[in-house]
Amino acid sequence: MRLREIDGFGWLRVVAVAVIMAAGWLLISTEIPHLPEFVRAGVAVAVAVAIALLMILTWRRQGGYTRTESLRHWVRGGSEPKGVTPRARVRYLAGVVGRGVSYAYLQLGVGGIWLVVSAFDVVNHGDLPRLSLHLLTGVIWAAAGANALRIRKWLPRAQRLLDESRRQEYLEIEARPA
Repeated sequence: MRLREIDGFGWLRVVAVAVIMAAGWLLISTEIPHLPEFVRAGVAVAVAVAIALLMILTWRRQGGYTRTESLRHWVRGGSEPKGVTPRARVRYLAGVVGRGVSYAYLQLGVGGIWLVVSAFDVVNHGDLPRLSLHLLTGVIWAAAGANALRIRKWLPRAQRLLDESRRQEYLEIEARPA
């Protein structure tokens, strides 16, 4: 995978997630007394770089950003991705189907718990950094859960595509000379 293959929306996602995670570290670090500012900033930069690298390496492991996006578009009703082997399709689709709806409800539950913790923090402490940390955490979890619920409408299609791709993979294996 080449970095040039990542489009503007992909880079926006990388930067947004890296900034959110670095901000999360900065909020958490406010709970650590006497931590020098240069350490807070250095760790925040390291977190942002690590998250960005992790996202890019994940796309690379999945065959590149373009292929990952074409598979995602395919599951959501788009055209069949060209040049993607049945084996790669099975691997991607198995991950989509495997997460299922229970994953979304788990995320929503965790988000709800964090938001309740935020409410208790406001009542008991009124500590703005702690409140910000809990609110941010709750909102991120709840948003991830809501997004997972939003995409559940594509799960039946993903299951059909997975079954078809497994059949194609099986036929490819059977067609190989022994």
